[in-house]
Amino acid sequence: MAESSPSSQSSSSRPPTTSSPASTSDDPDSSVSRINARIIGICVAAALGGFLFGFDTAVINGAVDALSDQFALSDALKGFSVSSALIGCTVGAWFAGPVSNRMGRVPVMLIAAVMFLASALGSGLAFGVIDFIVWRVVGGLGVGAASVIAPAYIAEVSPASVRGRLGSLQQLAIVV
Repeated sequence: MAESSPSSQSSSSRPPTTSSPASTSDDPDSSVSRINARIIGICVAAALGGFLFGFDTAVINGAVDALSDQFALSDALKGFSVSSALIGCTVGAWFAGPVSNRMGRVPVMLIAAVMFLASALGSGLAFGVIDFIVWRVVGGLGVGAASVIAPAYIAEVSPASVRGRLGSLQQLAIVV
């Protein structure tokens, strides 16, 4: 059996060196105080997609009767027109990851924002139930993309010490 040299024994038995107190801090409150307003603003803006998702759900629930009266819908068509956004959500969530890998997260979030805007305008100006369904699907594409991309983006820009807290902004925005 080979013996180890004295220099390797002494280096492995040495206590690890500590850094100066000015360079690191284990106090969690100090890391929170160092978060600048820009990071918080970016995270809140990214979580806005979650707010729009929750807002859309609440608004469409209140508009079901008016929608049915305006377009004289059967129960089945009324249910499909309201839930058609979920088709877009599924497709948007499915493709958001690969598209963001090619284009980047910020451009995909901007595309989702344009889809939100187009859906809001198109749904409000729909001439028939088919128009309404198409615009709901477009809005769903934006919701699905934002649901996948926003939490990933928030996690990328957040400091590690508060990443979980800032990441929960997306879920909070949906509920609010």
